[in-house]
Amino acid sequence: MAERANRTAETTERIASATGLRGDARELGIFWVIDGVYAGLDLLRGARLRVGRGDECRLRLEHGSVSRTHAELYRQGPIYALRDCGSTNGTFLNGVRTEHSGLSAGDVLRFGECLGIVANLEPSVTTRGFEALAPELWGGPTLAAALANARAAARTDLPIVLVGETGSGKERVARGVHAWSERSGRFYAVNCSTIPAALAEAELFGHQRGAFTGAERARAGHFQAAHGGTLFLDEIADLPLDVQAKLLRVLEAGEVVPLGGTAAAPLDVRVIAALQEPITKLVAEERFRPDLYARLAGFVVEVPPLRDRREEIPGLFQKFLEKHATGAVPRVAPALLEWLCLRPWPGNVRELELMARKLLALHGGEPVLRPSFAQALAGVAPDEAMPTGVGPAGFRDRREHDLERLRLALVKSSGNVKAAAESIGISRRRAYRLLDAAKAGGPELGLDESEPA
Repeated sequence: MAERANRTAETTERIASATGLRGDARELGIFWVIDGVYAGLDLLRGARLRVGRGDECRLRLEHGSVSRTHAELYRQGPIYALRDCGSTNGTFLNGVRTEHSGLSAGDVLRFGECLGIVANLEPSVTTRGFEALAPELWGGPTLAAALANARAAARTDLPIVLVGETGSGKERVARGVHAWSERSGRFYAVNCSTIPAALAEAELFGHQRGAFTGAERARAGHFQAAHGGTLFLDEIADLPLDVQAKLLRVLEAGEVVPLGGTAAAPLDVRVIAALQEPITKLVAEERFRPDLYARLAGFVVEVPPLRDRREEIPGLFQKFLEKHATGAVPRVAPALLEWLCLRPWPGNVRELELMARKLLALHGGEPVLRPSFAQALAGVAPDEAMPTGVGPAGFRDRREHDLERLRLALVKSSGNVKAAAESIGISRRRAYRLLDAAKAGGPELGLDESEPA
């Protein structure tokens, strides 16, 4: 009996952790965007939450396109389910009109012309909207949580390594750390991938006159230029290994000797390095010196990709329009914001900014930016980015939704029904009912028949 109770508690903990519903950990919330402006955050607490513009609704949306009781969210086990309540303009989940569906972090909702973006929230993070985390660094609670350690360490001399995909905003984060540090010197950025290998040492540490052919006069390096401030070394792994060894000596000694010189100059420089791949992977592949890794990795901070912080997309897009518009900023159609939120954005924030600039260049004179404009620029057919699994009349049935998730989970769990059901937050009994109803044969799905029903 005790063993079964322990297994039950462990299962409940795993499900709660996966769905972000533990009372002492992350919880689900919905960021609302109305008329292109953030209109608040609602945490999902309670067994049943009505959505609409009526007084009886816990989640109030004051907009004419929303019905009085438009939809409802209700707890079903460890997850929330979404149900349309016969609304006039429909309830949409990830671009697909739905009557009844499960809900999870990352989902994009649309009620009439109001958007809701579901996110997991860390209770320790005070950021509860889209705001300036530092000068020129805008973000929401997902980014704020990821940068918590960097912010705490900003006023120390500890080096920081930023790891993130291309375009995810590592330089903006580095500038934010510099601002939080309150160092008196400048922020100095260097892209190491653009430095020729033969000149890397001279570029970083400076050189004396005659140090090499063509060195007609002495020149200070990037480290001296950043004295008193912050030196951002982007793509540091692209430096040759022998230069990495000399970089290590500079960091340990706190002084630099220019190429061809003998006198050391003291340095007061905070170093922030950036990588696209995990630093441990680069060390294992012998592309990064382990001793330099040990010296740099005071704090390793992972900058999340844009697809993992969808709640920021409407705000970032509006900021980019305001930044690059030469006249009045066009209004953004809610359907365009929905389409933007559902894009994968492999180029991350940089790619989103480029989309804003291209839309302004071609359609900046239009009163409203529409999804067809962006779809044409992206080279996709309308609604191509919308998810599959659409049922009759464009509705996605909750059973089909759960069956689709279960099939994917079965692949990941090598056919173990219990593990697959737990990973998506449904009971094992419901998993078997879904499979039986779909007449899915065990061998076809690779089910673990040794699992008791």
